[in-house]
Amino acid sequence: MTAPDGTAVAGAAVTVTADGTARFLPALYPAFADVAGPFTASTADATSEFARSAGTVLTVGAPPPSATPVPLDVAFLLDATGSMGDEIDRLKETIDTVAERVAALDPAPDVRFAMTLYRDEGDVFVTSTYDFTGDVAEFRAALSRVVADGGEDYPEALDEGFAEVLAAPAWRRPTPRCSSCSWLLTRRRR
Repeated sequence: MTAPDGTAVAGAAVTVTADGTARFLPALYPAFADVAGPFTASTADATSEFARSAGTVLTVGAPPPSATPVPLDVAFLLDATGSMGDEIDRLKETIDTVAERVAALDPAPDVRFAMTLYRDEGDVFVTSTYDFTGDVAEFRAALSRVVADGGEDYPEALDEGFAEVLAAPAWRRPTPRCSSCSWLLTRRRR
């Protein structure tokens, strides 16, 4: 962004929202309260000028959205102790719906699912991880083998579960276009 005399307005980065709207409010800054323009908006491919007015629509030759799906890694951290049977069954029943809703996003992301289970210290296992897969049927099959068991009021391995869900699955390398999230499924303890 440049001022009317052609000098750059330092720090005047503009954020465009998902619907293509950018808020332009120079009156918020005393040094620019009376500046009417013209203003210049540029991308790598085009430059457009505009004046300060309400509801100005400015079309700039922005590149079209990428046809490459946005990578999305979703890891579930599951309390697999005996009291969690109903919650685990509910996840088994709804994982297809979750996957369908994520796939219906526009643009559809390149989604992968993983899970880390944790139980009580001293149980058959403390943590166990199923690595990321983009195959929902494969993930559903792995989830179908999860059985709630153990949990005799020994300390739960939640800390170990958090550490493992962050370290064990093969998360994609973070980039501005890559999203990652982890959902914790547990019960409140009294």
